[in-house]
Amino acid sequence: MAKAPPSFDFYFNDWTTGTLHMTHVERDCYLRLLIYQWQNGHIPLTQAERMHLCGLPECSWKTVWGRLQDKFELVSINDIYGCKSDEDLSAFVN
Repeated sequence: MAKAPPSFDFYFNDWTTGTLHMTHVERDCYLRLLIYQWQNGHIPLTQAERMHLCGLPECSWKTVWGRLQDKFELVSINDIYGCKSDEDLSAFVN
């Protein structure tokens, strides 16, 4: 993957309506995972890495990931991407 540009557009209205149902903790974790994906091309594959990235203990992580996992898609054995398609991703990043 080519190196990501140093910034991306943030569509506030899309973010707000797309995350309105989430708690503050869920939104924070979701944003952290999307930023990691922007920098690395995918989110961490293992639960432990994602949990560490979000700074949550295991007991909290299970609940948060249970709410966020539908926002991500396993696309190969080594990569999980945020947003189910490039069209969804463009709503947040351009």
